[in-house]
Amino acid sequence: MAFPEDIGVIDTMMGTTAGTTGTNRYAFLDRALKDAESANMNFPAQYMFKDVPFSDQARDADGTLEEPPQGPDLLLPFMDRCNVEIAMVGLRADGTGEGVRCVTEHPDRFVPCFEPDPNAGVEAIRQVRRLHDEFGLKAVTAFPSGRLPQVPIDAPLMYPLYALCCELDIPIFCCAGIPGPRVPAAPQHVERIDQVMYDFPELTFVTRHGCEP
Repeated sequence: MAFPEDIGVIDTMMGTTAGTTGTNRYAFLDRALKDAESANMNFPAQYMFKDVPFSDQARDADGTLEEPPQGPDLLLPFMDRCNVEIAMVGLRADGTGEGVRCVTEHPDRFVPCFEPDPNAGVEAIRQVRRLHDEFGLKAVTAFPSGRLPQVPIDAPLMYPLYALCCELDIPIFCCAGIPGPRVPAAPQHVERIDQVMYDFPELTFVTRHGCEP
């Protein structure tokens, strides 16, 4: 079967910043990474990639780093070049930042998602509801191994979020399998999804990042 040419790509995990503006996006993992090599990486899964460009950006005449455009100004030219019709971008809990600019200025090209911290308890629920009401949130995302403390896929802390996704009729996009950053993988073991789907048969549960093994 030939790949259809009249359907644009839908990218479900697109960042919104580049350059030095985005260098702290993985700061939440700093305390969880214990190996020396990870501490010197530009991002915590860099060991899997070649020619990571962050440290080789062009510099102005005075030696400062040139900042590329951000948000939709950064993304749209690349999306058009690669036939990406729609991209899902993350929102901040406070409703600010480039993700908000993407979905408000170009609602035909960007859809919003949000990754609450299950460790925040009821506040995580409030954040999801608020972003859903204000920006039409289309999905919740989760990185179980990336939390500190980690929150397994089938942990009780996740269940209120699953119930809320069912109530709002939105999917959850969840990292599963071995994580890229060098943190314990047990919270993302694929077997954990089984109990969740048994308990929430109405939930749309989308896995990402390979589900290996």
